[in-house]
Amino acid sequence: MSDHTAQDAGTFTPSSGGASLEGYFYQLDVSILTALDLVLAKKVAQEIILEPTTDEDLEADLEDEPGALSEILAIDNYRLVAQCKLRSTGPWKYEALNSLLAHGKRRKPARDRLIDSHLRYLLVTSADLDAVARGLRIENIGQWPAAADLPPDMAKYLPADAGGRISARRP
Repeated sequence: MSDHTAQDAGTFTPSSGGASLEGYFYQLDVSILTALDLVLAKKVAQEIILEPTTDEDLEADLEDEPGALSEILAIDNYRLVAQCKLRSTGPWKYEALNSLLAHGKRRKPARDRLIDSHLRYLLVTSADLDAVARGLRIENIGQWPAAADLPPDMAKYLPADAGGRISARRP
């Protein structure tokens, strides 16, 4: 049985098994690059947990580095929860992000985990963000959008202090 189905003479489209495998390899690539960035390059994590018991893709306890000109060293420690999604159906709209944050029967949904003010959620995705959701986009892990960048239609389904703790980026 083939992983691909023929659409025409030279074009192949992945079957559901092939698409799942492609998503798995995407998650693996993102996880390895994230681990290298956080542990070796930025040195803000001691370890990265892949596929933790929470059923997320990746978690790490991070320690922000203090600013170079700080007199008082206030270090913000937090748990990073990362979800990797390969998406070929167009950009993420805030409604799809709401669904993703609410998803979970076997595991606790990300929106419920955000009750913990020391937890931050990062979506790493191959797709762009659409319209008002673009305010959540970041360039680098460790950057976070302003609390006011959380779209109001998303904020009403999340803990009151979730703004500034949810972001998305492309790998």
